[in-house]
Amino acid sequence: EGLIRSGQKPEAAAHMAAYAAMLAGVPVNVVVQGAVAAAAAAGIEAAGIVQAASQGAVAAAAAGVEGPMTKGKFVERFFVDQATRPPEAAAYVPEGAEALPPAERFAAVAGRLAARGVKALEGSKPEDPLTRTDFIALYHVLSGGQPGAELGEQKNFLKQKGILEPDDVGLIKSFQGEATIQRAGADKPIKMTGAEAVIFRDSEETTFGARVELLFDDGTTLSISEDTVMTIDEMVYNPKDKFRAIKLRLRAGTIRVNTSATENPNSRVDVLTPTLVAGLRGTDALLSVNPAGNTNLITTVGTVDARQPAVTDRPPAPRAPAPGPAPVLPATPPPAVTVTPGNSTQSNVGAAAPTPPAPAPPAQIAAATAALAITNPAPPAPVSMAGPA
Repeated sequence: EGLIRSGQKPEAAAHMAAYAAMLAGVPVNVVVQGAVAAAAAAGIEAAGIVQAASQGAVAAAAAGVEGPMTKGKFVERFFVDQATRPPEAAAYVPEGAEALPPAERFAAVAGRLAARGVKALEGSKPEDPLTRTDFIALYHVLSGGQPGAELGEQKNFLKQKGILEPDDVGLIKSFQGEATIQRAGADKPIKMTGAEAVIFRDSEETTFGARVELLFDDGTTLSISEDTVMTIDEMVYNPKDKFRAIKLRLRAGTIRVNTSATENPNSRVDVLTPTLVAGLRGTDALLSVNPAGNTNLITTVGTVDARQPAVTDRPPAPRAPAPGPAPVLPATPPPAVTVTPGNSTQSNVGAAAPTPPAPAPPAQIAAATAALAITNPAPPAPVSMAGPA
């Protein structure tokens, strides 16, 4: 709808938006539904719009068959080619760039983008893969967004345009080894390539030697060690008032949560394990859960309020629970202990409360940090056009 109102012909706008949405990994049925909604909002006949959107989706799929989307291909199709670029692209193409050789043409567009605050192509080559982070930054300005916006603002803008799914809450910053994502409602897990979106209610699972670092829309980072099972239970972020609400369910393994600074006092980040509820405030914290469900928490920055779970928390089950009946949880949340920087607490199955906070042994901090370190990162994958991401 935004492209139509900016002066683009309706069919061309639908074709272009559908192509971009498919690049972002939005399912084709969602792409077509978005086209119908945009046509209705703009007060125009839907039939031609749906056909154009379908053609755009097919073109994106065909481009995927041709090979991975590179930065050079993207620049040619969405910035240089006047037949396929949106009106906003013209501002980022220097006069006479179309007549330059391809490599110089790419450099000219990259330089103009960088000069206006869009660094996605800075230092890149045309043959480099177009990563998800690149796509978001570039299509944000191609859709009329202001350069220099933060990731959360860029994604919120593209969600409003129908380019990204509403439940897209983050991206994969880096990873190594074998990791999978289990999408809600999906029959099979997705093998992580680095091009996938992080979706609300995703479950991440890592195998031996694997590590993952996620970046949420609010700037919070989540590091995941090998042999970990974790679910994103809640992720809400409003770039306007900086409110965020994050809830992670850690069933087993080790994670590190580094929350971004926020000016909204109502923001919260919670981690729920089989034996602990941790409320993080301006925090860098390490949490480890063994197969039996026992939890260890170390705070390195900020403070964490930690307590035993109540029935209403619906804690995840341990991966390997002890024989016999499960412990009875209290009906209401019990009192919490506050864990300050450099201290740790332990919460065990059947315990009435976490242990009193005490200084964390340096060796324990070093071991947890080493378990999360990405020492051999996988190369960045291009945006996926093979299906939902």
